[in-house]
Amino acid sequence: MTETIKIIEAKIQEVHPSGKKGKGKVSAERKVQGCEILNTILLKEYPRCFNLDNRKPLKIGIRDYILKNHPNMNVDHLKTAMHYYCGHIDYLSNLKLGASRIDLEGQESGDITPKDVAYGKGIIQGRTDKLERLKAHKAHRKEITDQKAAKAKEAKKEKKQKAKENYSKTPKEVKPIADNTPKLTPKNPVIVAKKPVIAVTKKRPTLSFLRDK
Repeated sequence: MTETIKIIEAKIQEVHPSGKKGKGKVSAERKVQGCEILNTILLKEYPRCFNLDNRKPLKIGIRDYILKNHPNMNVDHLKTAMHYYCGHIDYLSNLKLGASRIDLEGQESGDITPKDVAYGKGIIQGRTDKLERLKAHKAHRKEITDQKAAKAKEAKKEKKQKAKENYSKTPKEVKPIADNTPKLTPKNPVIVAKKPVIAVTKKRPTLSFLRDK
């Protein structure tokens, strides 16, 4: 893409800084085609009429004259090119009483009416109001975000302080001293067998004189 197209696209962004699609917005392809027409045909073949540095008001119905000279030109793409050129703030600012419109040769062709002036001022004011609303909305959202962040930070700080206070009030548990004395536990316990009790029976003596009888 040539440098001129890049300049055109930069100026388009000035007119439509959001870049969002909506009512009256066109597709990316149509934008490119419109820039091509503006760059390769309008600016080159009609330099006295189309000038990005000095956008004078154009003759009413000038689009029909362009189509007459270029019958194969896509109407929608030409509309897009004209929209970019005539929708710029510099063009709208030149809609002043006493100013004249120009044709494809740069010759005066009609005067600016009070209705034209009101139209240009209305478009500029509408865009200014929209930008102010966007700025206010952005500032409001930032304020809400900052407030939420401040509340979250304060809540975290209070929670930390409360946990610290609860910890200081809680009595510390005294742990008993562990008995580390090694205990002797034989692997094979000794079984002591009890001795059997032997009963001793004493015999009664036998008298010998009784035996002789």
